[in-house]
Amino acid sequence: MLVNFVFSDWRNNKEESVYSTEKGVKLSLGSFHSGTAFVGDMYLSHDDQQDLRQALAEGYHPVFAIHGEAITVYQVQNIKQLIKRLRDPNTMIPTEMQDELKAGNVSVLADVLECALEVK
Repeated sequence: MLVNFVFSDWRNNKEESVYSTEKGVKLSLGSFHSGTAFVGDMYLSHDDQQDLRQALAEGYHPVFAIHGEAITVYQVQNIKQLIKRLRDPNTMIPTEMQDELKAGNVSVLADVLECALEVK
């Protein structure tokens, strides 16, 4: 199910918010700060994955509020168009993206999809 994930807070093992603490401020400097929205399955950059894994290892975890509004029909159309373009053998993929995909970094697909959703 595709939904909008809106980042809400950082909490410790005791379910206490650490958002206003020094550690919470540090954790919130990247993509994980209050109000940041993620659509559907969350794909993260390598750096964000590392940041999240490190935070989890230290006992901190993000908390998300989920908004039930599904992905729009327009966005679905864009995704279908993107898939069609990616399957076309004449479509050129930038070398750095090819290298990332070959290296197994599937989060680069999220970047491609994100760009496709912004195109009007």
